[in-house]
Amino acid sequence: MVVTTVPSSTSTLRRRTLPTFLEPRKLALNTVLIGNGWYDPIIQYQAYYNFSVFPGNTYDYDPYNASTKALWYDNLYGPGNCLDQLKKCKETQDNVICSAADNYCIENVESIFDEVSNRDEYDVRYLTPDPFPYNFYLQYLNTPAVQSAIGAYTNYSDYSSTVGNYFNTTGDDARESFTVENMGLLLEQNVTVMMYISNLRC
Repeated sequence: MVVTTVPSSTSTLRRRTLPTFLEPRKLALNTVLIGNGWYDPIIQYQAYYNFSVFPGNTYDYDPYNASTKALWYDNLYGPGNCLDQLKKCKETQDNVICSAADNYCIENVESIFDEVSNRDEYDVRYLTPDPFPYNFYLQYLNTPAVQSAIGAYTNYSDYSSTVGNYFNTTGDDARESFTVENMGLLLEQNVTVMMYISNLRC
């Protein structure tokens, strides 16, 4: 997940000069905005249950029957299940273990919300597919002026299958990856860090 890498990447950007194909370019990074950031999977996978079942959400939205709630709880907290696997990933940092943990949690914790609620994970007030956010930013980020200003040499796209598949093989979403610590480093360097969140996923 790209948002996981933002604090790490930006703290690196602050420390070094980035090469381009033509010449080194120093980026003056003053502000970082993180929307629905994925900071700690141990906390955030629990949020699916906590927001949906107990203690619940502020919308009194509860489409889940008792057996679904029990299954959800067991998939999250049962022996060897999501939370135990995430802790094992944190302990070992092994790609195979972390990938298995992430896959289990997606298929057995996150998927219950998606399949039963039919609601947007970022804003449960909306049914899926939610038309927000709009896509006008794609055109903006691919304008020559923006690409030149940031030294980009490829067009921006929301998702790369090649990159995404590599992240999946390492179990990236199952790792905390020093995200919180790197945000602290940014703040120490007087970088403004703005975190804006929705009501469930991140």
